Amino acid sequence: AQLASLKARIASGQDALLTKLHNSAISTANSNSVINGKTIEYKLDVSGKRILDQSNDATNRLLHLAYAWRMTGDEKYLTAADKVLTTVCSFPDWNARNHFLDPSQMTIGVAIAYDWLYKGLADSTKAMVEKAIQDFLFYPTQHKIWNLNFYAAENNWNSWCNCGLVLGAMAIYEKAPAVSKQI
Repeated sequence: AQLASLKARIASGQDALLTKLHNSAISTANSNSVINGKTIEYKLDVSGKRILDQSNDATNRLLHLAYAWRMTGDEKYLTAADKVLTTVCSFPDWNARNHFLDPSQMTIGVAIAYDWLYKGLADSTKAMVEKAIQDFLFYPTQHKIWNLNFYAAENNWNSWCNCGLVLGAMAIYEKAPAVSKQI
C-alpha cells in the first residue's frame, strides 16, 4: 500500500522534491555504469588491503536497480541487479579479515536488494545471497575475524558495521532465524 501511495504521489507531480529524487534514481539506474556496467571484479586496491571500491560500486548499483524495478516493474533492472548479486556473492569472501568495512558495505547493498527484489529473484540467487551474508559477514563477526573491533570503535566503523549486520540479519531472518536473531 505504501509503495502504491508513493507511486501515486510521484505521478501526481505535486511533490517537486519527491519527483526530482525519483527521476534522479531512475536516471542513475539507467546510466551505462549502473545498468550495463563492467562486471565487478574481486580485486584488492593498491594497498593490498581493501575491496571497498567494489563494495561501494555494488551497493550503488543494487540500490538504484532495485528501486527502479520496484517502481517500474521493468525486468531490465531485475536482470542487471541479479547479475550484480550473483557476481558479488560468488566472490571468495568480502574481505572481512583485512578491512571489515568492506563486507559491511557489501551487505548493505546486497541485503536491501535481496529484500526489494525478492519476488523476482531466482531461488538460486536467493540461496547465494543468504549463504554469502552468513559466510562473508556473520561468520567473521561471530569468530572475530576482522582487522578492528568495530563494536568498540568510536568512529564510523561502529555504525557502518552494525548497520550491515542488522540489515543482513533482517534480510535473511526467515531463512536463518537462529543466527539472525543472535546477530
